[in-house]
Amino acid sequence: MQGSRSLTNEELNAMLIIATPRNRLFILTGITFGTRISEALELKFRDVEGKTLRLKSKKHSINQEFPIPEGYKIAVKAAMQAYSDIHINVDRNSHMFLSMVHARERGHVMSPQNANEMIRGLAKKVGFEGKISCHSFRKSFVTRIYEKTSFNIAATQKYSRHRSLSNLQYYISTSDEMDLINDELWG
Repeated sequence: MQGSRSLTNEELNAMLIIATPRNRLFILTGITFGTRISEALELKFRDVEGKTLRLKSKKHSINQEFPIPEGYKIAVKAAMQAYSDIHINVDRNSHMFLSMVHARERGHVMSPQNANEMIRGLAKKVGFEGKISCHSFRKSFVTRIYEKTSFNIAATQKYSRHRSLSNLQYYISTSDEMDLINDELWG
């Protein structure tokens, strides 16, 4: 989503602390694997049973396989238990992100609109400024990968699954942390 901003570690932690188990898993999915909203909403519990998650691109970009951290698996179990606690039956073939808002939608796959409303609601609760949406997690993921790879654009492209460097450069160039002027390049 154009205009959504990347989140700091402090902001992400603040959201994770107040999030329900399902919402926490949604946030972790975005920041752990850099998923697009469409990719996250299509995930089923069986997709995260093994040691790796294979993401199939929804935008004709590169498919990628990621190792699944143990902390993520704990969040998966917590979300499954939370569904069970409110009498939404889930199994390995169930989608991971189900609607819990309206009675007629309850237990069905969450819509992109509901996911964005949920994220905006969390951001408002913790008092964040600026445009924050589900896409903020993907931008945060790409920014962190770029930093962790010592600003290696080729490695970042692999993890972000961008087919086009120009699209990837948009993510990097809009990061608040990439202000070259303030880095005193010529000092």
